[in-house]
Amino acid sequence: MTFTYNNASLSSSHPLPVDRVAGGRGDFSSGGQVGDTYTFTITTTLTAGTTSTYDESLTMGCMCTTGTSQGYYVNGTIDVPQGKGNGTLTVQIHDDSINNVSITAVIFPNLGFENATTINNTGSLVLTIHGSPVSTANPLLPGQSATGSTDVVDMTASVTYQINMVITFGNGTQEVEGLPITAQL
Repeated sequence: MTFTYNNASLSSSHPLPVDRVAGGRGDFSSGGQVGDTYTFTITTTLTAGTTSTYDESLTMGCMCTTGTSQGYYVNGTIDVPQGKGNGTLTVQIHDDSINNVSITAVIFPNLGFENATTINNTGSLVLTIHGSPVSTANPLLPGQSATGSTDVVDMTASVTYQINMVITFGNGTQEVEGLPITAQL
């Protein structure tokens, strides 16, 4: 997996600035299903030459592609620092379209699922790019990612929650997706 910042791979000549986030993308074509959890060991080399190593667990989100090549990847996390109680829901979507189809809206309606634990306040979640919400005037273009976070309540670590997304594309089509996310410490 390679991590990038400002469209360039991180390296000693292109370090990650303080208080910035690098993105990474791996190839899961050999398997994996939505809801599977993977643990990565990440080792970083700090400016002083020391290294820092930690494990990061991620739950595979929807790696959704439609028959019209309106491809996108979605992943989400729920961090519950105390193990139970309040937390933060974060969702990221990456437009991976090969036919130049932009994403013009992503909403999170509070729809229930049968036999699933849902989150009550996902309607307040807004995905942004360049500091503004994804919209017709500020579309998510192929190759770009948008991220949003919101506070959530009554979460329990290790429980898998389900959220709904309605994704609207620049050609006017929409898709409804369910995304399972396992809360973590």
